[in-house]
Amino acid sequence: MKIPESAINEINNRIEIAEVIGRYLQLRRAGSKYVGLCPFHNEKTPSFSVDPDRRFWYCFGCKQGGNVFQFLMKMEGMGFPEAVRKLAEEAGVEIKWEADNFKQDTAKQRYLQLLDRVCKYYSHILFETGEGAPGREYLLQRRISKSVAEKFRLGFAPLNIAPLLKVVHEAGFSDEELVNCGIFVKKERGVRELLSGRLIFPITDFQGRVVAMGGRILGNGLPKYINSPETEIYSKRCHLYGLNVARGPISRENKAIVVEGYLDVISMHQIGFDCCVASLGTALTTEQAKLLKRYATQVILAYDGDSAGAKAIIKGNDVLEEEGLQVTTVVWPEGEDPDSMAARGRQAVEEVLKAKIGIVKFVIQRQLKLTDTTTPEGKENLVKLVLPFIEKIQDPVRRDAYVRELAYYSGFAESKLALYLRRRKHKIDYHPFPEFKAHTRLLNTEEKLFSLCTAHPEWLEQVKKIISPSLIGDEYMRHWFEKLWLLDKQDGPISVTELLGEGASEDDCAKLTEIMAYDRLDSNFEDAIQLASNIRNENLKKSLDRIKYQMFAKMASGNMAEDDPLYLEYMNLQKILRG
Repeated sequence: MKIPESAINEINNRIEIAEVIGRYLQLRRAGSKYVGLCPFHNEKTPSFSVDPDRRFWYCFGCKQGGNVFQFLMKMEGMGFPEAVRKLAEEAGVEIKWEADNFKQDTAKQRYLQLLDRVCKYYSHILFETGEGAPGREYLLQRRISKSVAEKFRLGFAPLNIAPLLKVVHEAGFSDEELVNCGIFVKKERGVRELLSGRLIFPITDFQGRVVAMGGRILGNGLPKYINSPETEIYSKRCHLYGLNVARGPISRENKAIVVEGYLDVISMHQIGFDCCVASLGTALTTEQAKLLKRYATQVILAYDGDSAGAKAIIKGNDVLEEEGLQVTTVVWPEGEDPDSMAARGRQAVEEVLKAKIGIVKFVIQRQLKLTDTTTPEGKENLVKLVLPFIEKIQDPVRRDAYVRELAYYSGFAESKLALYLRRRKHKIDYHPFPEFKAHTRLLNTEEKLFSLCTAHPEWLEQVKKIISPSLIGDEYMRHWFEKLWLLDKQDGPISVTELLGEGASEDDCAKLTEIMAYDRLDSNFEDAIQLASNIRNENLKKSLDRIKYQMFAKMASGNMAEDDPLYLEYMNLQKILRG
């Protein structure tokens, strides 16, 4: 497959790299760049940098970098063609593929297309046919409007699977692909639908692409819910139900409400809480925490009020705090959950949300119900249980506040609790306003000049009068100078994409972006000229040493004349070196 280089460059020039990356993580302006916490490794001090002028990103912590295409490839696990196609659609660039034998529809893309087609079929059944009447009646009973149901692409899987099979077969999909997508299972002859006779909840990725489905039985029967299994395109731990429609509100409000199930999310959206998502079960994962961290710093855990929900809140807090998120939780009235409370109306839910508490207070309140804290043993147990939660809180203000609260309930002196925390072996160091962490590797002269010339291609004309790529000593850098010399650009910085082209290795991306990330804020035209002169002079000195050795050999044999070409070359190089 060959993608025209002109198309790649046009996409790169139209797309704002900081805007694209900003959808995945929080960036803040730092001079001419943007910085943030790297999504590819755990860190507490920002070391991830985005250069909007030269359109590249680089992490000084894990030493990875690249252009906007490489970022999408790493974040989404997609190939280069898929990343180009996605950004081309966004940028409005039409791509004319240059190879007839390129198979554009990869297996993953076909599965996504198939699931989207099946989802549309189920939705048609729910809203436009008699077979979908049980589903419509159920939604009416749950006070879920058609607009909200359509927002989440709900559907209904009829008992008769023949029409669906006809639809997918006519579209060119096979029974094997239906099984691989997780919505059908094999039987001795043919396939069987996994979710027939159920209300369908499509599970999408954050972009809104259907990757799996869940189904709820209407009426009596077990199991109440069936979810499609993990597949090549779906891993339960990596998705949050409803994130595709909630990520905008979450980002605007800087908070996410996390509940347990599909209907919890839908019911919350029905009454206007559009920042609500579900963890597809009760066990929050690190991957889900990282997803939330892209859009907000605050998370409200609103799991059910039963014992399983309480345990999930405690475990979820650990995962979220580890990612540096601020966590609070709500305590629903006895016997209630988000879905049942939503049926009471927005005001009822708002009152519960306003009374949200921190995890430490939640644990204290729960322990007070389970333990007699009037005894010394009970007080000791309370302290031992709660202190580890306080320790995980990164904000020192919140940490101190909870120490005071624990002191109040336990009767222990606040100073002793604080001292105990400080003495713990694995205490957490917190920096409320972490400074951006740049690299410490010193670039050599050739690397510095390369970085300056990509930032200021208007200087290249004068630099070319001083050196040529042949004077670059490092073979790797000589390759990039040769590419730089071929570019004819004066209007703005040279981007990584213009240098890399298609098919660049991850190693090349990382090395090149590390060099281009060189801090050039205090550099000017004179610096670039001086660097070029230094490279030239270094080469001149090497040539002089070589010629001098040859001259001495001639002089020793008595063959050196005043007009000897070797002597004239030596004198000429001396003159150039002296300026």
